[in-house]
Amino acid sequence: MTDYEVKDSELESLRGKTILIIGAATGIGRATVLLAHSKDSLPLLADVLTCRCADILRLCHEQAMEQMLQLATGTMRKALCLQRV
Repeated sequence: MTDYEVKDSELESLRGKTILIIGAATGIGRATVLLAHSKDSLPLLADVLTCRCADILRLCHEQAMEQMLQLATGTMRKALCLQRV
């Protein structure tokens, strides 16, 4: 099997777009959902395995929450550094 690496520059056109991903529950479809979500797109999932789609949506939500927490933590650290000066 050959691996294909997608360059960030190739994915810039996905930002802010709504993307329908059919077969989203497993394999390439699942990877596409996670990639689209990581690039600030809105993936719409379609698959006969709806419970697996729900699992992927939960994972995307968890990743988004972790990103928000990291952003908030970084902002708080910067504010504390400014207060010390």
